[in-house]
Amino acid sequence: MSIKKKEEEFPNSKYDKDGINKKTYELLFKDEDNIREMDFDEKKRCYLLYIIEKYTRFREKSIFSTLLKLYYGSKTKFDFSKIKFNETTGEYEFEEFGEKLTFNKLSNLIEDKELRGKLESEKRYGECHVASMGLATVSKDFDVLTGYENIAGGRYLHSVIETPYGKIIDFTKNLVMSKEDYIKLTGFTVLERITNDELYRIHIKIIGLNMNSKVLATFGSEILKDIEKNPSIFKEDEKIKKLIIDTKMRDEKQNEERD
Repeated sequence: MSIKKKEEEFPNSKYDKDGINKKTYELLFKDEDNIREMDFDEKKRCYLLYIIEKYTRFREKSIFSTLLKLYYGSKTKFDFSKIKFNETTGEYEFEEFGEKLTFNKLSNLIEDKELRGKLESEKRYGECHVASMGLATVSKDFDVLTGYENIAGGRYLHSVIETPYGKIIDFTKNLVMSKEDYIKLTGFTVLERITNDELYRIHIKIIGLNMNSKVLATFGSEILKDIEKNPSIFKEDEKIKKLIIDTKMRDEKQNEERD
């Protein structure tokens, strides 16, 4: 009897639907709130991150966004008109607490209207792992980073994309920012890096196992190494393999045409 089937038939099983021991999963992946007192610097980081995260919800030239700015402006006592778009750099800029921050909205760089709408709404939350692994296939030079955000007195497992240009792309914040500023704001510490090449191999060899995206983002590289050491244990799904290889070739061709 499979572990998954066992869990369905015995709801009090110690395993979750992916066959992982529930206590082990909780120990490895549980977010921790209020584990420490925040000092003044961390309170400033939280405030600045909150301002940016709310700003990336706003749609350009939208009445709804104007109302959102007024609402969050009254709530935070922050004048959102201080955030200016620099036409030369193509980024937003603002200064607060003597710090100058620059960033962009991921939605500004995406043509798909449906995805842009999602990025500028609350629908973007809760998908950092799967969204990062999906967006990373856009460029062969993108890596998926998974680690902990150390913010607001707690730590939270999170996945983002690192570009070769020193930028971090954070789907759930609709944010593109320099890696230096991103780490400074979020206290992000990296646990795992999955390269684009590893990501395609993971999709071919592991995706058919229906593994939890949080587990895959955190341990994907290690699982891939173990599977590739023992190729006879897992049989590749040839249809998935062909689809992924065809998609990779198509993406590479589109990137060459853009360049």
